[in-house]
Amino acid sequence: MIKTMQPQADINVMSHEIRTPLNGLVGLLAMLKEYELPEPAMQLLERMDISAETLLGVLHNTIEVQRIQNNQVVFSQREFSLLEIAENCVRMYSADAESKGVELGLQFDPRLIGKSFIGDSERLTQVMSALVSNATKFTQHGTAVLTVALKKEKVTSSQIVVKVTDSGAGIEPHELNKICAPYYQTALPDGSRPSGTGAGLYIADGLLRLMASQLVIDSAPSGSSFSFTLDLPASHGTQQSWVATGPATQVNIYAPASAQIELLMMSLSRWGLQAERFGELTAEALHSSASLNLIDYRVAAANLVVFRKMVETLPRQALCLLTSEFEPATALLAKGTQQWLAPYLPSALCKLCQEADLIKLEQHGATETTHTPQLPTDLSPYSILCVDDSPTNLIVLVGALTKLGFNKVLRAADGQQAVEVMLEHLEVDLVLMDFHMPRLNGAEAARKIRENGASVPILGVTALSEADINNQISDTDFEQVITKPVRSETLQTALARWLPRHSKDV
Repeated sequence: MIKTMQPQADINVMSHEIRTPLNGLVGLLAMLKEYELPEPAMQLLERMDISAETLLGVLHNTIEVQRIQNNQVVFSQREFSLLEIAENCVRMYSADAESKGVELGLQFDPRLIGKSFIGDSERLTQVMSALVSNATKFTQHGTAVLTVALKKEKVTSSQIVVKVTDSGAGIEPHELNKICAPYYQTALPDGSRPSGTGAGLYIADGLLRLMASQLVIDSAPSGSSFSFTLDLPASHGTQQSWVATGPATQVNIYAPASAQIELLMMSLSRWGLQAERFGELTAEALHSSASLNLIDYRVAAANLVVFRKMVETLPRQALCLLTSEFEPATALLAKGTQQWLAPYLPSALCKLCQEADLIKLEQHGATETTHTPQLPTDLSPYSILCVDDSPTNLIVLVGALTKLGFNKVLRAADGQQAVEVMLEHLEVDLVLMDFHMPRLNGAEAARKIRENGASVPILGVTALSEADINNQISDTDFEQVITKPVRSETLQTALARWLPRHSKDV
């Protein structure tokens, strides 16, 4: 008798089976980048990496559409930084925007900087990135701005308004009721087909409805706006806020008028700082009492004499060159001073103003300081077991550990073999365990290892998405779960947290 699989099982199987080789590809590309290859080869690798990440994105969207249609979306509840999500969404599409001459900016309410909330950061990122992607894609010139504002602060939560506006051609009235349909695509202003699957707005609209919100769309020939409102529970952890330090309040900006510069000035003024813009650099700038000077590279190049004099006479923290990755020649111009690459995001502005002693960080709420664990200096005595039924993924994981400095890395091709290896090698300090494997899956193998008396940390390493992890993996199965592709920084942080500290440490 043939067993029929439930829709959720089909979704999970498809997700895992396609993610596994793609994650292996992303990992191998990351390993290749470590070699000293000719510049043309490195450029090809970068393009391959982008293509692989794009494929992962398409897969993720396809799976998400199925989940929404089958009412199988599960939301996690974790602490997250709203600023970090917003900035990542802007960074993701800034290169595409800038290549077309579109100014992509972020207007983030200063009252929200430093605050943490509880919710599903992955889902919120999906919604925001879909709206930013859409605005960037359908704007051929002008601006696209992501705005995140505090509408109402309550005792235990905050009401947040998120809005993405653009100066594109707008949406035809007859298409307004269609653009949130799954895989629906409207043509670009030049009549060509846009990139992507057309699932982004459907996913954003569907997720917002499940979060007790709704997507509001307004459009005119001068542009469009997509907005939504969310009630986000406040975190009980430490909250931070930036406040002016006192007498030093002046910031001078030497730059052409633009949406990005307007956003900078708005942020500065909301901190109580005095911001003034100048369209050109003159000798008067040498006598300014401003604590921070932000100078656009074009303005600096137009009067190199004054700019060089400012570099020579001002403290390094008082001067910063505004430029972009699309202007590599400005590296010489920026010699001797700070350089800030577009897009000009709030976190970088906070850092610049803090170093110039214009603002300071205040802590609120919990006051306990947390120590960030570090890997031991000498990792050669430590023994790690890597378990994965994909030979490619084992190569990637072992390669990453070897690069970090681990000399003793054991391998197992499935859960049963992992149990057997652990019985033979009592010296193993930590296990990195895949989830979906033949004979015994990762969770079953972890339980067997513990039943046999081993108390080593077991970290899950899986191709499942975060939503799949929430559905399929119990909190007691692993000390921590890492999703593939495994980024070097993520791996280091996890190992530093869970690697046992004993007499081997140097």
